[in-house]
Amino acid sequence: MLAMEIFASPLETSSAISVVLIVPNQREVVLRTLECLRAQTVRDRMEILLFGPSMAVLETLREDLAGFGGYQLVAWNRMRNMAAARGEAFRIARTPLLAHAEDHCFPEPGWAEAFIQAFASAAEGSIPAAAGPLMVNANPHSRWSWAAFTLHFGHAAFPESRGEAQFLATHNTCFRRDVALALGPTLDSGIEMELLLQNRLRAEGHTLFHEARAVTRHINVSRPWPLLKASFYGGWLFSTVRIREEHWTVGRKLFQLAASPLVPFLQLKRRWNALGRIAGERRLLPGIALPVLAIASMHTIGEVIGILYPRDTVVEDYSNFENTRMRFVRPEERALLLPENAGSATRAAMQM
Repeated sequence: MLAMEIFASPLETSSAISVVLIVPNQREVVLRTLECLRAQTVRDRMEILLFGPSMAVLETLREDLAGFGGYQLVAWNRMRNMAAARGEAFRIARTPLLAHAEDHCFPEPGWAEAFIQAFASAAEGSIPAAAGPLMVNANPHSRWSWAAFTLHFGHAAFPESRGEAQFLATHNTCFRRDVALALGPTLDSGIEMELLLQNRLRAEGHTLFHEARAVTRHINVSRPWPLLKASFYGGWLFSTVRIREEHWTVGRKLFQLAASPLVPFLQLKRRWNALGRIAGERRLLPGIALPVLAIASMHTIGEVIGILYPRDTVVEDYSNFENTRMRFVRPEERALLLPENAGSATRAAMQM
């Protein structure tokens, strides 16, 4: 049985946006992100939703939530599946908007305000169903970090691309709750592989908006082996969700298997403009080419395994790489994940 315990503070009537953040195992993991959220220009209009495995851990963060419009502490015994927590957040949030935050992604002060404004008027077209931020590489001194960043967020890395978009930065998007909840069961499955959720929203006639004024800095996995493993499980999850939700026939599976050797190159082609620009501006070529191809190839191998052996619990394997990023970056980058003026106790808790 799934047990959930919720403590909800009073909510300011002016609150406009909820932000969900996963606390995977210890409070220190999210202190830097909470520090950035407290620095938001509209902090008093924000509700913070903290999901964690125990109320005891969440209770230690109460003081860090002072000054927000409200907050909820959610202890849930299903925390190995981060996608499930993000999906549940849509149901319990108390504002019209829900934004996803991560323990390794650090919003700049105008981030939340820019999201609120993106949904406030239709001056630039119809009000979008979702808005995504401008992504910035927060650990730029590794070619593996740049390779991961380009493949995952290259489409969301340029300020001048503000406007309607085909895809947004996954795990960091802000959604209209009414539109998301209207998807019904599709929401839960789509949030497991967010690109499919974005596809569904566009298929139903909704627009997606790249809000380049909402800036956030992302710490990427920079150690090669964990990055390749994460890509493998990401590919496995991608196929598993697509087969389940799109009801693939045997013929479709055989076609995908036959085409799989081409997939890494097709991924590179889709991202070529962003890859070329980022690599050129950062003088990363040719050093970034091999990491990019290796990551794309491991994702494809995972997709093949997912076609042959789809497994719903693979989302838990993938979730392991999406929290406590300290484990998956180079030692010299670990300080980037700490709050300013972190004390010795915090450093020790995060195994500095």
